[in-house]
Amino acid sequence: MKYLVTGGAGFIGSHLVDALIAANHDVRIIDDMSYGCGTNLLRASLAAMARMHTPSYEMITNTICDFDLSWFESACNGVDGIFHLAARHGPTESRYPITMHDANVMGTLGLIEQAKRNRTPIVFASSAAVYGSSFAHEIDEVCPPDPCSFYGASKAAAELALTTASRLYGIPTASLRLFNVYGPRQRPPAVVATFLRSVQTKQPLVIQGAGRQVRDFVHVSDVVAAFVKAMSAAHRNASGGYLRMNVSTGVATSIYDLANEIGRLVGPLELKVEPDTRPPGDIDYSVGGCTLAGNMIDWTPKVTLHKGLVMLLKENAVEL
Repeated sequence: MKYLVTGGAGFIGSHLVDALIAANHDVRIIDDMSYGCGTNLLRASLAAMARMHTPSYEMITNTICDFDLSWFESACNGVDGIFHLAARHGPTESRYPITMHDANVMGTLGLIEQAKRNRTPIVFASSAAVYGSSFAHEIDEVCPPDPCSFYGASKAAAELALTTASRLYGIPTASLRLFNVYGPRQRPPAVVATFLRSVQTKQPLVIQGAGRQVRDFVHVSDVVAAFVKAMSAAHRNASGGYLRMNVSTGVATSIYDLANEIGRLVGPLELKVEPDTRPPGDIDYSVGGCTLAGNMIDWTPKVTLHKGLVMLLKENAVEL
C-alpha cells in the first residue's frame, strides 16, 4: 500500500515512516521542516535505496497550509491512507493562535477536502492536551474536552472536523490522543529530551515548578504501533465511521520521579528546582486510561518507562 505521512520528518513521524517502509509500504511525506530534521529520515532513505525496484520513499517539502490545489491534490493522489501528524505546537507557537489554527485546523480541513473524493482513511495525531487541566484522576475518553491552551483547542477542533467528515462523507477516521511521547530523535523542550541533554552535558536537571506535575510517558515505538493498528482498523471500516482513543500507559509519573529514575540509571545527578518557571497552561495531572485502544484496535503499550529510558540512554551512548 501507499501512505501519505504529514509531518513525516518529525520525531514521531520519522519513526512511523521507518515502520511503514520496513513493512514494505510506499511512503510519501509532506513536511515543511519547521520541526522536522533530514537526519531523522536517514534510516528511511537507506531502506528505500535497498528497494531499488519500487518508489518506496518520496519527500515533498511544503506546508499543509498551502492549499494550492495543483500540488496538494497531487500529494494526496493515489494514496491508500493518510497519517496526519503535521502540527504547530509548543509554548512559542501558543503565542500565535492564528498560525496554530491555520496549521492544526485548516491543514486538517485541507486533507479532508482531498480525502473525501475516494474516502481515503485518515489517522490523526491528536493530543491529551484536549482534556486540559480539569482532572486529578486517570482520564478516559468519556471525559469531555476542556483545553487550557490554544494547542489543545486546535487539536479538539481538528478532531471535531474529522468526526464530521466521517458522518458527511463516509471517510474512516481515527484520532489518537497522544500523552507524553518520548524516545530517540526527540528534542527539547520535551522533558525527557531536556533531561537527556543535561545528562550528556553534565549539567543539573532543571525542574520547572516543584516537579509535582504528573505525566503519562509512552514510548515512541508503542505510539507507532498504535498508528499502524488504527490505520488497519480504518481500512476494515471502509464504509466510514470514526474512532477516538487515548494512546497512553495509565502509569502516573511525576517530573521529580522521572528525574530520580534517570539518576538511578546513570548515577547521582544534581537537581535544580525552579518553582516559578512553569509555562502558562502547564497541566498538573495528565494520565490516560488505555482500555479503549485495547478494545478498538487491539493495542496495549509494551515498553515500560524504565525500559524505555534504558534504551534511550544506551542509544545516546550514556554510560549506565
